[in-house]
Amino acid sequence: MSQEENALDREKKKRIDVEPHEEQDELGRKLVASFDGSLFEVYLRIPIVPNKWWLDLWELYETSMDIKEAVQDQRAYTLQQFFEAMTDPEYIKYPILMDGKPVGLVMGTTDPEKMRVNYVNPDFIRARFPEAVAKRRLVYGMVTFFSPKIRSMGFYGWVVRAIFDNYAEICDVYVSDVSDSRLPLKRILEQAAEESGIPVKSEVLGTQTYFAISRLRT
Repeated sequence: MSQEENALDREKKKRIDVEPHEEQDELGRKLVASFDGSLFEVYLRIPIVPNKWWLDLWELYETSMDIKEAVQDQRAYTLQQFFEAMTDPEYIKYPILMDGKPVGLVMGTTDPEKMRVNYVNPDFIRARFPEAVAKRRLVYGMVTFFSPKIRSMGFYGWVVRAIFDNYAEICDVYVSDVSDSRLPLKRILEQAAEESGIPVKSEVLGTQTYFAISRLRT
């Protein structure tokens, strides 16, 4: 390890005030850690998200999915659909709190029909991964978003890794979609698998091309 890497490693350790550990409260299991003086809580697969967090999460979703360079609108959910998902046990939910305030959400489902919200053809998923779907061991990542507060911190990597490790308990296949501008997220998940010692293969399932044919003025 180089001197620079050693220095970075020492800095990371210095900023973690309380090492990540698991706790349980009335909502369910959660991972808790203190980083740079802030308390982080990552709830693990809770069936119901308390309604006091809904509006903050919706506003984060709206902001995070407003990607100007994306042709397809990334905001698949309406406000009503989003709020309904917060209490739907068929959605696997990982709300992330920083000092008690929501700063992110990862949400997936094992129900192919619910994948339609993300413009996904469930028949394709069933045909491509029949065994995983039949065993409910395929999770489609419907929503992944984080506040800029957490994206700019070294703690972000730990949050992604913690959620990935928990997903690995319940699924053999993880499928999702992402705008090209957010493609690094795919690599982050691949790295999380490598760091966890989980052998995986990553593949692109398909593409959709947007095109324009414009009249040429002479």
